[in-house]
Amino acid sequence: MLIVMHHTDASFFDAVAPNLDNALQSFRVPMYYFLSGLFFKTYSGFADFLRRKVNNLVVPFVFFHLVGFLVAAIAFAFLHPEGHFHWMGVVEPLYRRWWPYTMPLWFLMSLFEVNIIYYLMKRFLPIKLHWVILLALSVLPLVLAKYAVQLPLLFDTAFVGLPFFALGTIVKTSGWLMPHRYDKWGLLVFPLVAMGVCFFAGHIDIVTQQLPNYLQLYVVPMLSILALMWICKNLRWKTKGANGKLTASIYARIPVIG
Repeated sequence: MLIVMHHTDASFFDAVAPNLDNALQSFRVPMYYFLSGLFFKTYSGFADFLRRKVNNLVVPFVFFHLVGFLVAAIAFAFLHPEGHFHWMGVVEPLYRRWWPYTMPLWFLMSLFEVNIIYYLMKRFLPIKLHWVILLALSVLPLVLAKYAVQLPLLFDTAFVGLPFFALGTIVKTSGWLMPHRYDKWGLLVFPLVAMGVCFFAGHIDIVTQQLPNYLQLYVVPMLSILALMWICKNLRWKTKGANGKLTASIYARIPVIG
């Protein structure tokens, strides 16, 4: 919903509160990578992993990209015959940073690259070297942006998303998402983090490489995501089982949604 609202009228958020659009922008797209990391699986091996990611990410990218260009061609032919439509644009994602009509599909390409990079790191690197490489790759986009170096196939966007993807896998394996007696503290932490994010957030545009400093690019968004997940843990009822531990029972119904 936040993504749709941003692409509808970004100025609306800043009209509500100063720097609110930057605050929301700081975690909107990063949270996509984070949620994808929550569902990361190695499956039965790299061949199986690659096949699944191609089916889930590459095939939809190609399909909707072709359909988008077909719709654009029809629109130009019947609605804007005086316009300039170039079919060569259908292969532009292979060699251009920005392409017309279907540019929002960039995230599928980027997420596919993130999955492959993370799998190879997890499969072939020892855990200590794993985190060293991850830290180095998180700095790389800032260096590339500083010298206006843009990598083909949007690989630099994958390096930005990789730390958030890794954070999602950490949260998943840590068991932090399970019910806990400290969940209620999220009700206090989230407003405090939200105010801090509104104050410290910088402008982030992953595609065009408009990147703030390291703190604003990674730390602020990660705190936002974790605080949001923390408060969301309070959206379900909890009961004590026979062993006295808290367990999730019936999810609370939210009137606006339910």
